[in-house]
Amino acid sequence: MIKSIQIKDFIVKRYPYSILLLFCFPLLKENLSSLAFLIFGLLTIAVKFGFSKGEKLNKKILVFTIPFWIILLDAFLYGRLKESGSAINHALLFLLFPVVFYLAPSYLFTKEKLHRYFNLLTWVCVILGVSYLLLFVLNKPVSSLIETKYNSSLFRDFVYSETKIFSIHPAYYTSIVIFCMAYQLKNNTINPKIINSIILLFLYVITFLMLTKLNIVVMNLILIVYILFHTTISRIKKTAFILLIVISIILSLFYVPGLYIRFVEIFTSFGINPTGVAHDSTNIRVAIYTCDWEIIKNNLWQGIGFYDIQNQLLNCFESKYHSSFYENHKYLSHNYFLYILLGSGIVGFTGFLYFCYRVVNFALKINSFVFYVFILNTFLMCCIEDYFYRQNGIYFFMLIFLCYFKYFDSVKAKKIENI
Repeated sequence: MIKSIQIKDFIVKRYPYSILLLFCFPLLKENLSSLAFLIFGLLTIAVKFGFSKGEKLNKKILVFTIPFWIILLDAFLYGRLKESGSAINHALLFLLFPVVFYLAPSYLFTKEKLHRYFNLLTWVCVILGVSYLLLFVLNKPVSSLIETKYNSSLFRDFVYSETKIFSIHPAYYTSIVIFCMAYQLKNNTINPKIINSIILLFLYVITFLMLTKLNIVVMNLILIVYILFHTTISRIKKTAFILLIVISIILSLFYVPGLYIRFVEIFTSFGINPTGVAHDSTNIRVAIYTCDWEIIKNNLWQGIGFYDIQNQLLNCFESKYHSSFYENHKYLSHNYFLYILLGSGIVGFTGFLYFCYRVVNFALKINSFVFYVFILNTFLMCCIEDYFYRQNGIYFFMLIFLCYFKYFDSVKAKKIENI
């Protein structure tokens, strides 16, 4: 009896620390971040069913499992279950995250706890950025920091393809950075600290170095919007800060290696088909979207099944483009909305739009600048990447979204404090 009480006390005392592991996911390989989630999930079940006093749970959280059911039901109803194992596996976190967070106690999601989690995530992004820079200068000549290769920089290529320890895509990393910047902006306005300003500056610079075009634009727009509408400083200071941002953008275009080339590429490559080895991120995406829509037109109602998207796209590439971009590489839709439409047709797509509606509806309820930034960036990333297909995308989205959901649910009867 005494031993069981000691085990109970051991688990209960250490359980709150297990959620901190989830916010370290950018530093971890995907299998390790899955292990961190498994540990948190098992401890949540143990606490809920072994030691809980019967806290009332909000079943509305389970509506956010919809994307998983779209993919599973499509595979089941059209006899694609066996072939769709990989697609179902990639959507599994849409089921597991809401279920585990549904069972998680509300004391993990107080305002103070969320501040702790988001500060930890911010420091993880800083550590990751510093690590990339250190790994680069340890493995390459320092002069390589200002060198370019094709339409990119050597630094971005190093982060994207040569880093073995921290292997997160630059686009996904900078999406996390944008959330952390929005949080630190809000936090620094309420409680100004020099360290927060230094963190903001570092994250701003590292986002430019990663050369993710969309996130660079979003980041600067967010800064301008925040200065204009979410600060009480004088008009002169607002004008000065915005002018400083504009100057930073102009200087970055000329002095950040590869940045100017990547933005010019949007205009020079948009209407040119990839040919041979002459291809870049812009005309490859155009080629992918062209084939996406070509396949959708012929399979609008039922879709082609999630298991067959890569093969169908490859067949389309081979018939339309004489290029090497698709050799030894099976592309997906590069747009999660189109991924759902391709895989499940109009019915599944309608279900996904309802999921998006519930997400936006929740965002409007809590009316948080930081959360608005998070949701906007998520949907924009879904327009240019298979964002929820990749573990880092779905992991990050569900983690932040459900933290806000649990916090709002625990304080909705009281005065909600904006985070």
